[in-house]
Amino acid sequence: LFSKSHPELLKLSHGTLMTCTSLGQPSLHLIDVKDILSVVGMVPHSLTLPSGVVENRFFVVEKSGLKIACSGPEVDDSDDNDGAEDGDGGGGDADD
Repeated sequence: LFSKSHPELLKLSHGTLMTCTSLGQPSLHLIDVKDILSVVGMVPHSLTLPSGVVENRFFVVEKSGLKIACSGPEVDDSDDNDGAEDGDGGGGDADD
């Protein structure tokens, strides 16, 4: 589906920017779902190459959103429904 990463950009970015071009519809083919080992996102971007040429490319994102979803503090959800199970709806005092 995509070209190999641009070697010069990969080197200039110290191995952090894997940027590719789309190979288009002819590169599409079916595979067995059991053959999938991992999934990455290909995010579109325009890039000016060191030669001055502007290209529409895609950069590789591994585990998109996973680190963001897990980066916050742990939240204890066990207190979300305090009092709701004992019939008072959680809004009244015990003396009511």
